[in-house]
Amino acid sequence: MTVVIKSATTEAVRALVDACSPRALQRRFFLPAPMDRDTVWARYGSYLLAGPPLGTATVATVAGQPVGLLNLIVVGARAAELSLIVADGWRRRGVATHLLATELDQPRWAGWTVQATVQPDNLPVRSLLRSRRFGVWELVDRDLSSWDFALRPAAA
Repeated sequence: MTVVIKSATTEAVRALVDACSPRALQRRFFLPAPMDRDTVWARYGSYLLAGPPLGTATVATVAGQPVGLLNLIVVGARAAELSLIVADGWRRRGVATHLLATELDQPRWAGWTVQATVQPDNLPVRSLLRSRRFGVWELVDRDLSSWDFALRPAAA
């Protein structure tokens, strides 16, 4: 499997949303109930495509098929919010790790604080953050619905 990382396009992100189950989209957006793909696209499409100067949106593809998306959205002075989504059939195959490695190795993010909010029962993402591949993710807050982590990537 060769994963190719590139800047997000409208077509690639829409195809990724269409490849995700309503349950996966519910979890990605912390929605109270599953939502159909068209509604998700209408409500969140512009956020999923946010690029410079607001942040970055990168897509992972395999054989030209979008399989994952990473967003880093600037939320403050040298602070960005991380979000990831991987198509249902591609989870636990290294797609999220590859997206993170490619983006966090960019000099642009050195010295920034990267924040991530995770649902407590999202064990795959919690495992990814605990791997220390990208540094030490610090648990900065948690409640029954979410855990907030922060990372300051080392200089590339």
